Amino acid sequence: MKNILTFLLVVGFSAFFTAAQNYSPEKPAPPEFFTGVESAPGTREKTAAMCYGNTFVLTNDFEWDVIHSNDNEPGTLHLTVSLDYSTGANDPLNRFAVKGGTWSLVVMRENRYAGTLYGKITEGSVELPLTDPGQRQKFLRVRLQATGGMGIYKDLRRRRISGLLELTTDLDSRQAGGYLDLKL
Repeated sequence: MKNILTFLLVVGFSAFFTAAQNYSPEKPAPPEFFTGVESAPGTREKTAAMCYGNTFVLTNDFEWDVIHSNDNEPGTLHLTVSLDYSTGANDPLNRFAVKGGTWSLVVMRENRYAGTLYGKITEGSVELPLTDPGQRQKFLRVRLQATGGMGIYKDLRRRRISGLLELTTDLDSRQAGGYLDLKL
């Protein structure tokens, strides 16, 4: 299982760096690859058929500016996502609907705070492994909608900023990795 996750991370980093090298302001931004952990699996509430507070803490180091200016300053993106999803529907693929949640993206440039973009989760799905003991990964796909910003994002809050986050989590180690494709 570790070999699969390592392979996914290597392929992801390669794809990200290739896309970042080909970036130009006229093209859409390449998706950002994040790694981190599932810090809280959430609390399952059987009577409500919900899982509340499934939380991920992720990081991305970059040398490409997320607001697409012409400078290439090094920086770090910190993404925190907390979501609630239904556990009641019997889907043959073991896929459950995301019912809500929040997220924040903190940008550090040259080891200094640059800004925060934050918002809500509008929709998505969580796919848990079936009873196959070899399948120990959880897949997450959620749509993010910005509701506000600070610092470098304070003037962007009036625009419709949205994105798609796709993560894979190893259920044994709780290590997570995936892409955020954010449209600014």
